[in-house]
Amino acid sequence: MRSSLSLSFSYLLLFFGVFALSTSAIFVKLADAPATVSAFYRMLFATIVLLPFLLLSVKSRQELTRLTKKWGLGLSIISMGILGEVVGTCFLAYIILNEVISFKQGVGIFLILSGLAIFMVKQ
Repeated sequence: MRSSLSLSFSYLLLFFGVFALSTSAIFVKLADAPATVSAFYRMLFATIVLLPFLLLSVKSRQELTRLTKKWGLGLSIISMGILGEVVGTCFLAYIILNEVISFKQGVGIFLILSGLAIFMVKQ
């Protein structure tokens, strides 16, 4: 009985994931927000949803520790690398969507790239 319940729950999660991915483009269009804002909220909500699963599972924490030791990647390097997504989103929106990069976005890009450069030099 337990395996059939587990299988049903797995299919329910799979359906929810496929539904969320299928409808995400509709919500992005309806939001009418800049690409950087959309990317920020996508990362924020993904972190809020996924972080408890990572922190509460002993196996996940052990796997994360093993991977960071194996690849030599610290969490600080990974988190700094994630900052590059916002810069990439701005540039791709400029190239593909002809979206104008505002002064504030330009200052933000400069600050992010400066911070990444300082971080990498210190490493």
